[in-house]
Amino acid sequence: MRILIVYNTALDGRSVSGVQRHFAGVTRHWVSAGHTVDFFVARAAWPVFRDLYPHSRLISSDNRFDATGYLESTWRYAFPYAWRMVTGHVARIPGDYDLIYACCQAIFETHPARVLARRKGAALGVKVHHVVSAQGSRAGFFDRLFLTSERWSARLLNRHADVILCSTPPVAADFRRLEENLHLPPRDTKVVGYGLDFTDLPFSAELPKAFDAVLLGRMHRHKGV
Repeated sequence: MRILIVYNTALDGRSVSGVQRHFAGVTRHWVSAGHTVDFFVARAAWPVFRDLYPHSRLISSDNRFDATGYLESTWRYAFPYAWRMVTGHVARIPGDYDLIYACCQAIFETHPARVLARRKGAALGVKVHHVVSAQGSRAGFFDRLFLTSERWSARLLNRHADVILCSTPPVAADFRRLEENLHLPPRDTKVVGYGLDFTDLPFSAELPKAFDAVLLGRMHRHKGV
C-alpha cells in the first residue's frame, strides 16, 4: 500500500512531539511490512522528519513559514495553518497513493487530506489523538476558534473518512459524544492505541529500580492533570 501522511502541524526544524515519535514507530512497522509511507509536511520541518523517517519521501506543503524563531508566539501559527489548508489544492504530488492519512483530526490536517484523497482517488484515514471539546477549560479566542474548527473537522470526517482510528477507548467515546452533539450519525471507529517500542528504551536491569514505569508529559490542565 502507498500511504501519504498529511502532517501540517509541524512548524519548525527542531521540535519533536510525542505524535511524531509515535509515527516514527508506525512508519518503521509499515515500511517493514512492505508499504510505502511518505509525508506531506512543511519544508521547515524537513530536518526533523529526515531523521525520524529516513525511508520516507517528503513532499512540501509550505515553503514559506518557519516558526523556529517564534515558537512561543502561538498566535502566529494561525497564518501557516491557513496557508497549508490551501496548498493541498495546488501542491504537486508525484506518484499515486492508496491512502491519504491525516496525522490528527485538526481541520488543517483533515481538510488537506480530504482534498488530496479526492485528487488522487485514494481512501481517507485519520488518527484521532484527543477531542479538545471534551477537555473543558478552553476560554480564549484561539481556543474557541480551535473548538469551532474541531466541529468542522468532525463533520468532514463523519461524512468522508473511510477509516477513523482513535488512540484509546475514552477518546473514541469522546468522539462519539461529539458526533451526537453535532447530530451526526455515529461512525464506526477503531481503537489502535500507541504501544511501546522496547528497543528504544535503554533498560538497565542491573540497577535497582524504585518504580516500574514513569510517565513523562506536559503537566497541563488540558491533559487532564
